[in-house]
Formats: sequence, structure tokens, C-alpha cells
Amino acid sequence: MDDPAIIRFLIPRGESPRGILGALRRAGYGVEAAPPVRAEDLILDTQEGRLARAHARLSLRRVNGSWLWHFEPPSGPVQGGAGPSPPTSWPMPAEAFPPLVQEAAGGKGFFPILRLRCVCAQGRMEAPGGTPLWYVHETLSAAGPPHGGPWTATAQVLLAIRAAEGGEAELSHLAVYARDRLGLSAEPADACALGLALLGRVEPGGQAPGTLETRAGDALVVAARKIVGQQALKMRANTEGTRLDLDPEYLHDLRVAARRLRSALRLLGPALGPKRAESLRLELSWIAALLGEVRDLDVFIANLEAQAVRLGESGRIALRLKAELLARRSPAREALAAALEGRRYEALLRRIQALADSPPPRSARGLAAQRTDFAASVFIKGAHRRVVKQGRAAVLSQDPAALHRLRILFKRLRYTSEFFDPALGGRLEPMIKAMVKFQDCLGEHQDAVVAARKIEALAQELAARGDLPVESLLDLGALIQVQRETARERRARLAGLWRAFDRASVRKCLGETTLAGPS
Repeated sequence: MDDPAIIRFLIPRGESPRGILGALRRAGYGVEAAPPVRAEDLILDTQEGRLARAHARLSLRRVNGSWLWHFEPPSGPVQGGAGPSPPTSWPMPAEAFPPLVQEAAGGKGFFPILRLRCVCAQGRMEAPGGTPLWYVHETLSAAGPPHGGPWTATAQVLLAIRAAEGGEAELSHLAVYARDRLGLSAEPADACALGLALLGRVEPGGQAPGTLETRAGDALVVAARKIVGQQALKMRANTEGTRLDLDPEYLHDLRVAARRLRSALRLLGPALGPKRAESLRLELSWIAALLGEVRDLDVFIANLEAQAVRLGESGRIALRLKAELLARRSPAREALAAALEGRRYEALLRRIQALADSPPPRSARGLAAQRTDFAASVFIKGAHRRVVKQGRAAVLSQDPAALHRLRILFKRLRYTSEFFDPALGGRLEPMIKAMVKFQDCLGEHQDAVVAARKIEALAQELAARGDLPVESLLDLGALIQVQRETARERRARLAGLWRAFDRASVRKCLGETTLAGPS
């Protein structure tokens, strides 16, 4: 999408593409008139945003009832052709598109992230020196995916001009003329980015806008509101996919965003207003419980599927338990979907956004008044001390309860580090990577410990109902043994992962954080 052979301009309000093209014609550019075409674009990406992260774009455009696909890779020629109609249920398989698109998606299915209505015209231009150019201008309005979201009343107008290979100099000259004589500036955003901005959304898997990035010189009261705004965006981005059960990862990402936000409200309450922060944190626990119930079932079901394959014929009991869990998932999902489309959840999102948008107090005190880099070092070093104290004892004893407590402390340290790492110039990245590996192992250990207990409890319920044949008892014992072996293997790995986290090179990250001191 960042092609030196293309320049894009965002036309200011009150101006029109026709007027801009007329001004270029009077300046000596040959501009062929082109009739406008009305079209609707459906922008697609994988749930985790593989295309956006690779600076690629995939869309389906409907013109006169027919669908065309259009793929713009980060480098190389734009491709397109007659395309498939959007499905009635998602995801859309990658195989519906050519191999180049499938490769960019890593074989993952596609989901709609944005709809764009546009009135567009494209035609040929010629620079004063005779270099051929092509233009396209689009008047855009945006809406959420096909499964929800009203159209925006506000429209954006985008003018893009492209040169053939070797015509970059003419484009550069045109950009200078447009800036100096027409008052335009080059706008790197494409139509999808503009549409997402209209809706206040971010790219799937993408970073929050620069206005929400924490900076070293921010006062903590400012940075705290940015952190809340980041998580609010992520919750909004994953709500609809979770409500419609499009992909389990939407639920996972929404749950993580809610967890991070609760952690931020606990940590940064004094900088956000303690009563307001605590009230929101308690309300978030309501939706977090509903998210956790479904997510835990999803993880348990996925593990049982894998273990059924591992156990062969003995895995039939795993499939029986899976069927029981699927029956329980349905009402849990219905309760979650009802909550996500209800007034209480929408009011919660509005309250979170209002906190993010609220002006910071003019007379903050204590740590809340300090620079973010100084406050961050205080928070992170405190969380790190608690992890090290608990970790050295827990890894040595390998007590499941102590390891579970360590997992909670690790999450708090990781979230705090990720909140403030941009303000610290990315210096915590080695420590965060070491944390992720150790935390993943702790999570797998906890999942196995909990699964063994749940399998026993579930088997007892089935037996009480007469739904567990006696001949299944040996298979049940084998399944429980798998959980115990998994937990044992993860405990054996923890010592080595802990050494990687506790080593001097990782702890050095903390020593390198900027201690600006009280202002």
C-alpha cells in the first residue's frame, strides 16, 4: 500500500475532486473526464489481521450486481478479476481466491472488517512533460461489516494519482504543486484506513492510533487515559465477532482486552479517579465472567478433541465429554450474546470511552503527577519484585496453588510492561518475550490441572445420570492420566524457562528504564 508510484490526497471539506482536477488541467496537466460509478466495497482480512500487518489489502467490489476481487500486496502489481459473492456465513475460505492471496493469509479464512460505499471515477492524465498518469477519486461513506452497523453520515473524499514505472519524478513534482498552489497535502491513508477512522475503529490486529501511544514525557494522568482508550478500542473491535460467534479468537481477544482494562483500572486508579476506576472495574467483572465461561469451555473442548486423537480408541470418552460440554456451551453463548447486544454492555463501553476522553486533572498529586517514564519504572519494578519473590519459591516447590498465584502475578507484570514499553523506547521487549514463554507454560500447566478436576466432576455427573457405561471407566482413567502427564511435563519445563526470565540480561531491562525523577 505504500507505493512510491502512487500519491493520495484527502480533499478538504468544501472542495471537490472535479475542482482539483480542473485546477490541474489549468496548470498544464491533461485530464480526461470520466463518468462516476457507484460501487460498494467489502474489505476482508483474517481475524488477526495478517494482511493489514503485511501492508496488503483485499476487497470485494460490487458494481452493477457483479462482484470483483481486488488485491493490493505490499509490493508487486495489483491483482484482480471476477470474484466470488460474499458468503451468508463467515469465515470466507482463503481457497476462494488465487494462490497469492491464500499465501498472504497463511491459509486462514477471511472476515469482513468494513463496508465502503463509494462514488468513484477513474481516468487518464498526462503530465506537462508527457508522462502518463492515472487518477481515481472516491467519495466514501463507511459502515461496519454486513452483520451490523449503520452507515456513517460523514463522507471522505480521496484522490489518488498513479504513475507508470519511471514516473516517480513527475509524481513528486505534482505533489509539490498540489501542496504549494492548491493547499493539499499527501495523505498516506487508503480508503480502508479512512473508513475505519470514520467509524473510530482500528485494523484487525493493528496498533492503536498514534494519539493513544504512551510517551515518556506524558504526565501519568495523560498516559493512563491513553491506556484505557487503547483497550476500549480493542473491546469495540472484537465485540461484534464475539456476539456472532464468527471465530473463537474474537472471544479470546475481547476477553484479553477486558482483562487488561481491569488490570489498568486497578493499577492506575489514582491517576484516573479511584472511585470511577473501581466502579468500572467491578462492572467489567460482570462481562468478564460471561466471557470466561464460554472461553473456558472452548479451550476445554479443543483440548478434548486433541486428546481423543492422541488416545485412539480410548479417546471415545473424550468425545463423549466433548458432546456434553457442547451442550453446555450453547446456553452460555446465548447468555453472552444477549449481554453483548444489551443496554448494560453498551453503557459500559460508553463509560469506558468517556473515561478515556476525560480531561486529566490540572492538579494531580503524587505519582499521578509524574512523567510516565518515571512512574512506569516504579510500577514495573514493584511488579517484578513480587514475581521474583513468588517465582523462586514456586518453581522450587512446584506446588500447583503457588504456580497459579505466580501466573496471576506474571499477567500483571506483563500487562504493566506492555502498557508502558512504548514510553520506555521498547527496552522491555526482551523481558516481555521471556515472560510470554514462561506464562504460556504456566497457562498450559493450569489448564491441565483444572481439566483433570473438571473431567472427574463431569464423569461423576454423567455416572449419576446413568450416562457413563462401566466399560468407559478405563478410558476415563487414561484421559485423566493425560492431564496429569501434561501438568508434570510443564512443571519440568518451568525451571529452564524461569532461568531465562530470571537471568541478568533480562533483569538488566529494568535497570535501563529511564528514571526521570519527580518533576
